[in-house]
Amino acid sequence: MHAATLAQRAGLSPEQLRATTERRTPLSSAWPPRHAALLHAVDELHDTARLSQPAWDALRVHYEDAQLLELLVLTGWYRTISYLANGLLIEEEPWGARFPAP
Repeated sequence: MHAATLAQRAGLSPEQLRATTERRTPLSSAWPPRHAALLHAVDELHDTARLSQPAWDALRVHYEDAQLLELLVLTGWYRTISYLANGLLIEEEPWGARFPAP
């Protein structure tokens, strides 16, 4: 939904939007360092439900503590929404952008 409605307004290029669906090491050069640190942290939270010290260190170079707290709350909120949407078998919006097939 967000890709379809907000990506263009946020200034995301098609390459950046595609890069959000792929795990790369290192992350795509499409991202500035502050965004690469953020995307890495989100992937780490998704995989382990925690952040390693290197992930914290990379984030603290670019973000304030209040922003990092908001990151944790926001990622948890989106996880909760996905549990609800998937658990209740809510149909996807027909106009929404789809992730590429794995």
